[in-house]
Amino acid sequence: MKKDELKNIIPDITGEQIDQLMKLHGADIERHKQQIATLTAERDAAAEKYHEAAAKLGELDTEYKARAEAAERTAAEKLDGMQREFEFQNAARAAMAEIEFSSNAARKAFETELRAKNLPIQKGKIIGFDEFFASARQADPGAFGLMGYPAVKDSGEIAHPPSLGPREQFAEWFNSL
Repeated sequence: MKKDELKNIIPDITGEQIDQLMKLHGADIERHKQQIATLTAERDAAAEKYHEAAAKLGELDTEYKARAEAAERTAAEKLDGMQREFEFQNAARAAMAEIEFSSNAARKAFETELRAKNLPIQKGKIIGFDEFFASARQADPGAFGLMGYPAVKDSGEIAHPPSLGPREQFAEWFNSL
C-alpha cells in the first residue's frame, strides 16, 4: 500500500500516523514473505525427497521383480529336476525288478551307471535299457547273480580230478552269493 492511497482512504490522517501504519504494514509483509520463503523451501525439499524415494522405489521394484523372476526360474528348474528324478527312479526300479545282483554295491553301481548314461524315458520305460543291461552283464558278469545251479568243477576226466569235492564246491558257490 502507498501513502497516497492511504490518504485517499483516510482523509484527515497525519504523516506520522501514515509512517507508523506503513512500518506495521511493512513488518507484516516481511513476516509473510519469510513464511512464504520457509514454506517454499520446505516444499522444494519435500518434493526432492519424494522424487528420490520414487526413483529408489522404482529401482527396488525392478530389483525385486528380477529376484522374483530368478526365484521362479530356479524353482521351475528344481521342480523339473525332481520330476525327472522321480520318473527315472520309477522306471529304473521297474526295469531292475527282475535282475538279481550279487550285492547291494553292485546294484548301486549299476544304477549309477544307468543314471550317468541318461537314457530317455518314455511312458515309464527306459529306452535302451535291455542293450545297456546286456553290455553291463558282459562287462562285469560277477556283479549279477548266478542263474540256475552252480557248475560243478569236474572235467569228467579221471586224469584231471577236481581240486574240490562237490560239497566244498557247493559251499564256495553258496558263500559267493
